[in-house]
Amino acid sequence: RNFERYLSTQLPDDIVKRLCSKQLVPSSFRDCNDPNISLEMRDVPELFRLNLSENATFDEVDQLFGDYEFICYMEEDPYSCQYRIYGYDMIFFL
Repeated sequence: RNFERYLSTQLPDDIVKRLCSKQLVPSSFRDCNDPNISLEMRDVPELFRLNLSENATFDEVDQLFGDYEFICYMEEDPYSCQYRIYGYDMIFFL
């Protein structure tokens, strides 16, 4: 129940605007021109999925989501990077 509440948490307007300005919200998913646009925590994984292929390289992920990089473990093979958007963490093994 608490997890459902967490997933339905609205992302702050400034984060939504930043995602829209970087064109990370496809129009097929949400309309960034809508002044009432809102995104929830549950939308974050979908934004990554819609913007990246399954075999995305570090450079591709970093180009799109580098502003949200939290930590990378480059000494591992494969190395992994964790990206955080308003507390929602996505981990990629690259």
